Amino acid sequence: MNDLKEILIERMKTTKTFGAYDKETNSFVIGHPDDPDNALFIQGAKIVGFGEPILLEEVDCDTRFTVKVKRPKWIRARVRNADGEVNTVRYDGFTARFFQQMVDKLAGIDSRRKANRFHVEQAERKMKKNAR
Repeated sequence: MNDLKEILIERMKTTKTFGAYDKETNSFVIGHPDDPDNALFIQGAKIVGFGEPILLEEVDCDTRFTVKVKRPKWIRARVRNADGEVNTVRYDGFTARFFQQMVDKLAGIDSRRKANRFHVEQAERKMKKNAR
């Protein structure tokens, strides 16, 4: 289990993103690429509760596509850590949003599917403009 954590942390550092995931093992790691010692390793995550949704910008960790999506301010999740212990934990703010993004990635859902059409089109126009 620790080998998988190390592999995901290395992937996170290589891609310079705040997380990395592995669909085959249904696991992911969240943290700052420059601070791997404090990265959260999660396996078998399930969101079991959430707060009021807010609109915010989200950057897709694979495509770098930035779009506005609604995400709850906080979540409660059932998780298995690197030691195999199952806990129910509440996450707020950035951790909650990124946790949700990783759960979506494992389920095959990208940010474009979470956003409404107006925000996707707005993001695509901005992306084309920046590419010029």
